Amino acid sequence: MMVGDPLAWALWTILVPFAFALLVFLFPRCASHGAMAAAVGIGACSIAAVLGVLRHGPGRMAVGGWAVPLGIEIHLDGLSALMLATTALVGTVSTIYAVGYL
Repeated sequence: MMVGDPLAWALWTILVPFAFALLVFLFPRCASHGAMAAAVGIGACSIAAVLGVLRHGPGRMAVGGWAVPLGIEIHLDGLSALMLATTALVGTVSTIYAVGYL
């Protein structure tokens, strides 16, 4: 994987919520800060994935090196990058609202 590889950034949008969920579980008093940090991290990773697709084009990656019937394959093209960024934007806005509301 290259540093500017859009597939790596797409994979980070999956891993960041799991990492922050573990941190919030271990430190429950920092839940609102952890939620905001996760939302910003996911947004930044999705923007980097969109910019990477614009720069390098679409791509595929088998997560863990396993073939498709046994493993997971990430396919990132223009439409999926746009949907990833849209989902991250909606999630970030709803997280900001939820932290202020709750």
